[in-house]
Formats: sequence, structure tokens, C-alpha cells
Amino acid sequence: KTFSVGSQPTLSLYNGWCVEREYLTPRQQKICRRHYSMMTSVADAAQMALKECQKQFETERWNCSTPPQPRRHRRSVFGRELLSGTRERSFVYALSSAAVAYAITRDCSLGNIVGCGCDQTWPQRAPFNQSFDWGGCSDNIRWGVEMSKLFVDAQEYERGRQKRIGRNRRRRRKREINERTVNLNNNKFGREAILSGMGKKCRCHGISNSCESMTCWRTLPSFRKVGRILKRSYSTAVQVHIVKKYGRYLLRPRDRDRRSVGNRYLAFLRMSSDFCATTGRTCDADKSGPSGCDVMCCGRGYVIKTSYVTAKCGCKFSWCCDVTCKSCNETRVEYVCL
Repeated sequence: KTFSVGSQPTLSLYNGWCVEREYLTPRQQKICRRHYSMMTSVADAAQMALKECQKQFETERWNCSTPPQPRRHRRSVFGRELLSGTRERSFVYALSSAAVAYAITRDCSLGNIVGCGCDQTWPQRAPFNQSFDWGGCSDNIRWGVEMSKLFVDAQEYERGRQKRIGRNRRRRRKREINERTVNLNNNKFGREAILSGMGKKCRCHGISNSCESMTCWRTLPSFRKVGRILKRSYSTAVQVHIVKKYGRYLLRPRDRDRRSVGNRYLAFLRMSSDFCATTGRTCDADKSGPSGCDVMCCGRGYVIKTSYVTAKCGCKFSWCCDVTCKSCNETRVEYVCL
């Protein structure tokens, strides 16, 4: 259920809508009521993150699939594995944080969010050694990043507010602190990935497009590019433990050969499972990497399935304006894990 900004519903409707979203923490509900026009962007970001995650891992054992889950595991659409502090969790948290910043920035530039617009903080003139001036409508990534931090990180600050009882409360409290520290690091890493990928578009001015001068503005990268940046970082993620120093919780690598983690790496707490529940997945018998049948099928073997399909082929364009195609029979061979 969404509300159109143009219809100007009453504030009580927004309050009710935000409170009804049980998956939002109290702090997120408060942000929802205050910035209700950006909630459509947040919903779009969830879909963006899921689709991009599935795209980046489509040829690997873990492919961001969302199978039906027991009720106790429904806090994550990606399944139980994302509740255990793994490398995959670090990727999803970074990607989700980036998606929220991306969607809010995009909709802000389109005028779909109340209270924000183009980024006017860029200097009007470029450095002396550049042949352009800043102008136009730069995507307001700073505002998008700030709103993403405000909304996404709010979930982490709610951790541990429930009163713990029982003998294991100290252990649970320590686990919550560890997970919160790692999640906040990965959330920030995702937002930084967008900032580092910001591009520039320019327009020439002059007689007959002589480009005597140029006006440029900052633009968002494609979200696919952001996904690729984070996928590379997934491969170099660092396993960490948490230490308390001067009243702050800090990340420290488990590998003693590493000096620090900082915000330069995705961080995770526990090693992942082998993700060998790949029965029914297709693989490539000619490859030896993650998409190869030996790796994908975890040594269980595979079956060869042959199908015959009719597809369009030999298409030609006829002036004007028809496209004529032939029908061709094709044989398709798939390798499916046992």
C-alpha cells in the first residue's frame, strides 16, 4: 500500500501506515512518519537489492535464492544463512544500504521526494586546470547517503534494547554488539561504493556546437556497476572479531598478518556453509569455476536434459516498417545437478 504525494493524505494516514509495518523498528517507524515521501524509494530499493544480488551470484552455489523459510528465520528474505554473520550477509547488508541510498537519490532528482532536490553544494566553478563549470542538476547523493544512514542504521541501534533474561543474557548481549558493529561497517561500505562510483555528464555551449564552454553535473553510476564493485569486495572480505578500546567497539582481523580493517573491506564474523543444496540447478559442464558442474553440483554428478524449441531466426527489416522472421527448430542441452 502506497500513498501518492499529489493526493496529500492526512498525517494520521501516514502515521497509521508506518505503525502497521511490523518489520520496521520503532526508530524506523519514526523516520517513516517524518519522511513518508521516501518510503516508496525504500521499497524499490529492497527489490533492486534482491535482483542485483541474484544477478551477481547467478553462477555460484549461493545465488541469493529466497526459498520458503520457517517463521523463526523470516527476518531475512535471503534465509537462515543471512542471520549468522557470514560473508554473504556482509554483501547483502552493503548492497541493501547502497540500494536505499541509490533509490532515494534517484527519486530526489526526479522530484518525487518532499524536501530535497538537486545538489547545490558543488562549487559553481571547477578547479583552474579544468575546462568546465559545475551546473545543471547534480544528483543529490549526499542527501541520499544521509537518509540511507539514518534509516538503515536505525535497525542496528535498536539491537539489544529488549531486556534479556536467563543465564545466557551476557553471551547474547556480546553477540548483538558484535553483529551490530560489523553490520554498521558493511552498511557504510555499501554507501561508500556509490560515492566512489559517481560520474560526470557535460553539455557543450557555443556556436554550432563548438563547445567553447561546458557545464557539467554529477550523476549516479548504474546500479549494476555498484553491484560489481561490491561483488569484488565480497571476494576480499575479512573475517574479524570485535574488541573494545577507549569505550568504542573496533574491528580487528582474525588473521594476525593484517594490521587493520577500517572501512576499506567488507567484514564478517563466521565462515559460511558449503551451500551444497543445489539440486535442480543448471551448470556448465565445460567450465571449472563456480558455474562448472563439478563445483556447482558438489561432486554429486549431473544429468543431461535435451529439449527442442521453435525460435525466430533470420529476421529481416522491410521498408517500411515490417520485420519478417523465419521459424527455426533448435536443440537445447542443459546440465542439471542431481
